[in-house]
Amino acid sequence: SEIYGGLANSWDYGPLGVELKNNIKQRWWQKFVQQRDDVVGIAAALIIVLVAIPIDVFSKLVGWQNAAELKALEDAIKTTPIKDLIYQLLILAPLIQEFLYRGPVRLLIFFFPNLSTKNLITWIVILIPTYYWAVQDSGGHGLPLDALFMGMIAGWAVVETKSLESAIAIHITYNLISLIGALIKYRLL
Repeated sequence: SEIYGGLANSWDYGPLGVELKNNIKQRWWQKFVQQRDDVVGIAAALIIVLVAIPIDVFSKLVGWQNAAELKALEDAIKTTPIKDLIYQLLILAPLIQEFLYRGPVRLLIFFFPNLSTKNLITWIVILIPTYYWAVQDSGGHGLPLDALFMGMIAGWAVVETKSLESAIAIHITYNLISLIGALIKYRLL
């Protein structure tokens, strides 16, 4: 890193170091991902690993999704063209839903710029549209807690960053993970 003016916490590899690093990475990937039937490899941002995946996996383990919802998802994944799924889940849904459900939070911040997540009113304003979104998302069949948690995280992100873009990015990331999982499960990519 000295040749770049010294970057903190970084280093350079020589030609042999690069080969060694790549070989170790490739062997690890073969052993722990490719040679196992119960593991799927993904490359993801840290927020996905820390937030979205545990919530999604936990929700499926404890049965927060009802049978009708899962059947509808399976049918949609099997019959809808992939380009339409990508458009609907990664572009259309995040933009529309975040504007409708996190928009009121952003509007509140516009009028009260010093608002923070330490204020109870802020959490109430985040919770009400998030609750409606989660129930609406389930078609009125109970309360999917994974959607509620993701909505609360998106609302928190709007307050902390003072923009809807953060919530849209979280929503796209969550939908992308769900889409990849559903495609693997129902279509075997």
